[in-house]
Amino acid sequence: VGDIHQPLHATELFSTIYPTGDAGGNAETVFVDGATTNLHAVWDSICWTWNTDLVRPLSASDLTKLDTYASGLLAKYTFTDDQIGVYDPYTMANESFSIAVSTAYNGIVNNTVITQPYLAACLPAAEQRVALGGLRLGKQLQYLLGSFAEKRAANAEKGVLDMHLEEVILNKTKDFFHGLRSKYNGIKQHIKK
Repeated sequence: VGDIHQPLHATELFSTIYPTGDAGGNAETVFVDGATTNLHAVWDSICWTWNTDLVRPLSASDLTKLDTYASGLLAKYTFTDDQIGVYDPYTMANESFSIAVSTAYNGIVNNTVITQPYLAACLPAAEQRVALGGLRLGKQLQYLLGSFAEKRAANAEKGVLDMHLEEVILNKTKDFFHGLRSKYNGIKQHIKK
């Protein structure tokens, strides 16, 4: 769910330079702040604000950084219940495609130097997609696991560990995300230049 909100995960550029596609910006070499990278990495890094990989498992300080960042995004951007309640991966992909066309690929050709005006346009678009993707994932997990969490809490109060319930939760979650991933795999859109 979160992945499809990154515009270059739902889009691929086809042109005479990329007759088989640019792999969602991975083939587009760009330069930003003196570094050589690709367009996809710029968007994965939320427009170069998170351009270093966090070591996993996450340290307590990294978890705090992420929590602070996520809280800041939720304070900065607001969404309607209708926007958050979207479950259709095609709708999510179309939203990402629109942003890829209007912002991600805007002015980009191979070997482009990413400018501060580009990053200034990129950042709010990427941040909004991260925030909305997180809210939608949370809503879907709440829908999937809400009733199970209530049963689990009631059983825990009684001191009962219901392994069957744990197995049902796990299987229902796997089935949901497997189905969503199957739908997502076939909906990447193409830009032709």
